[in-house]
Amino acid sequence: MTAAKANAPVEFDKEVLMAVQAVSKGIANGPQQILALDWIVTRAAGALQIAWRDESEGGERASSFLAGRQFVGMQIAKLLQSETARQFDEPVGKRPANEAKNDD
Repeated sequence: MTAAKANAPVEFDKEVLMAVQAVSKGIANGPQQILALDWIVTRAAGALQIAWRDESEGGERASSFLAGRQFVGMQIAKLLQSETARQFDEPVGKRPANEAKNDD
């Protein structure tokens, strides 16, 4: 099996398209959110794929390109882990009252 070119667009269907667009508008339902994030992390970023490509597939340059895509996917995946949220004393999205924004 030959790997796709490193900079080749990632395939998607109408369901993925609608899910990603709904997420970007803040109107995605639960299944759309799951589908969009899964597609972004596993397909677009290729976080679960091997980045290394031999010379016939673009070599070091293609490998570096894919590693960059993977880094983005792995950062998103890290944010989705419950252990990541535990590093904060306050729940994510909550601000202590003494740090309230001053709109002067």
